[in-house]
Parts: sequence; C-alpha cells; structure tokens
Amino acid sequence: MAEPAVRVSQAAGRAGDREAARAALAEAATIAADLGTAPLAARIADLLDPPPAPHGLTDRERQVLVLVARGLSNRQVGRELGISQNTAGVHVSRILAKLGAASRTEAAAVAHRAGWTTDDA
Repeated sequence: MAEPAVRVSQAAGRAGDREAARAALAEAATIAADLGTAPLAARIADLLDPPPAPHGLTDRERQVLVLVARGLSNRQVGRELGISQNTAGVHVSRILAKLGAASRTEAAAVAHRAGWTTDDA
C-alpha cells in the first residue's frame, strides 16, 4: 500500500531529510498509480508539488514574522521558537530583505494584510 511510504516521507520530513521525504513520496505515487487509486495519487501529487511560499518566505520565516507582528523582540522570538536570539535576528533580516521592508513595522503590516496574525494563522 502507498500509505506506509507516505508515513516514511512524513518521518523523513520531520527529521529534516527532504530528499528522503521526496523519494518516499515518489514511491508512494508510483504505488498509488499502479493500484489505480486516483484520489490517493492526486493527494500525493499535491504533496510533491507544494504551492510556492507567500512572498518567498520559508515556513520558519513566516513563523518569525507572525511573532514579530505580535510585537516580540528577537530574544522573545528565539525563546518562543527554541532558537537563539542571533538566529531570530538573522531570520528577521532575511524577512525584511525578502519583503523589501525597511522596518519590523513594515514587515508586520505585510503579515497583518496576509491574515497571518489572526488566531488561526
């Protein structure tokens, strides 16, 4: 069945091994196609081709941006996400560059307009 391959892919993704995750998904896609399970094959295809990140931000950068938009300092962001204050600062610098924002306030405005600062974001 394709489901074990999907689970292997998820485990590899959580471990940070994107190449192994993608390989396991490709195997799952092949199995699903061979079995003729179109809904599962479509679901796997969606996983293989994720939508582009909004504004070119990584998932972690988006997490940082949401916290910055809530008014957290780099130290507080680091504490919240389990990263160092310096790493949080690097993320903030990259976010500002990607958004073309001159300040944390401008970046926060992007997060608010995108709806990322709501309770369900």
